[in-house]
Amino acid sequence: MKDRDASITSLTSIIRTHADEIETLREELSTLKVEQSRSSSAQTRALQDLQNLEKDLRAQLEVALRERAESDIKLSTSKERVSSLVDEVARLRRTVHELQQESAGREVTIVQLRKERERSREDADGLNIALDSKQQELELVSFSLFWFHLSFTCVLG
Repeated sequence: MKDRDASITSLTSIIRTHADEIETLREELSTLKVEQSRSSSAQTRALQDLQNLEKDLRAQLEVALRERAESDIKLSTSKERVSSLVDEVARLRRTVHELQQESAGREVTIVQLRKERERSREDADGLNIALDSKQQELELVSFSLFWFHLSFTCVLG
C-alpha cells in the first residue's frame, strides 16, 4: 500500500505538474491567439491600406495617362502649328524678298524719272531761253520792219 500511495503521490505530483504545464500552455495559447488576432488585424489593415493605395495609384495612373494623351495631342497640334508657321514665315520671306526687289526696281525707275525730269527742265529752260531769244529777234525784226515801213512811207509820202 505504501508503494501504491507513493505511486499515487508520484502520479498526483506528475498530474499536477502536467496540469500546471497545461495551464501554462493554455495561457501561452491564449496569448498566441491574442497576438495572432492582433497580427491578423494588422495584416488586414495593412492589406486594406495597400488596396486603398493601389486604388489611389491606379487613379493617379489613369489621370497621368489622360494628361499624357492630352499633352501628346497638344504637342502634335503644336508641332503642326509650328510647321504651319514655319511655312508661313518662308512664304512671307519670299513675299518680302519680292517686294524688296520691286521696291529696288521702283527706286531705280524713280531715280531715272528724276534724271529725265531734270533733263526735261534743263531742256525747257534752254527752249525758254531760245524762245526768248527768238521773240527778241522777232521784235527786232518787227521793229526794223516797222522802221523800214515808216521810213519807206516817209520817203514815198
